[in-house]
Amino acid sequence: MHAERSAAQAGDTAQVGPGLIRPYRAEDRELVREICRRTAYRNRGSAAVIEDGELFADYWTKYYTDEEPESALVVEEDGKVIGYLLGCVDSTVFLRAMARRIVPAILARAFFRLATFRYRDPNSRRMLYWLLRYGWQEDPAIPLDRYPGHYHCNVLRQGYGKGYYSALALRFLDRLDEKGAAGLHGQVQEPVTGGPWMRMVATYRAQFALDLPALHVRHRQADGEQGLGRQGRGLSRLACVGGRKVSHVKANPAPGAYPRAGARRDGRAFG
Repeated sequence: MHAERSAAQAGDTAQVGPGLIRPYRAEDRELVREICRRTAYRNRGSAAVIEDGELFADYWTKYYTDEEPESALVVEEDGKVIGYLLGCVDSTVFLRAMARRIVPAILARAFFRLATFRYRDPNSRRMLYWLLRYGWQEDPAIPLDRYPGHYHCNVLRQGYGKGYYSALALRFLDRLDEKGAAGLHGQVQEPVTGGPWMRMVATYRAQFALDLPALHVRHRQADGEQGLGRQGRGLSRLACVGGRKVSHVKANPAPGAYPRAGARRDGRAFG
């Protein structure tokens, strides 16, 4: 069933620079999980915070690869997967699956390993405590009826600067259009001094006289942050075309705004 749903995904493969973007397949699962672990925490790797790599990958990828593989994409270079986009068309379905199946299994594993002293690194124990005590408070309040979609995307360093991130994201936006989704949401963190997101918003408003009606982003400034993660930077660039791509949500652009944004939709200007 999983393989059938993966293969049935809409769209063909697409050449982007030296890479190939194609639908996710069941045999990509372990590679996607490994990329998720390697790119975690701004490429420090998941082991920097929690030693249980399987638990980490389950939390961040299992819904997408096991429950909604038809919304997932990967990027290959020389036949090797070096990046992915894991999409969700309806976040209410995602939240239901996480609450009923995925998170309970993760918690059971974590409690068992804690009880049997499998976690040797104090960071692992601190991380699990924080997730249980405070993690749920990190989720922003999002009007999912208006912004139901979201995605999780990572590309290995060797794929930086080649347009892969933007090409993956734009292709997922096409899927949202096909499914009639109203919009998507995301979260961006920046240093207190500002960053790419706020600069992009200022430029976007000045050039296009258009807000982002179909992209709901919670912007949070963090003390001590030295940079913006790859996913955040890609989301900032994606926002420049968000109004045009999901334009059926009460967008009222100034004349000529969409063509100017659309001229960049191949991703070269944003990748």
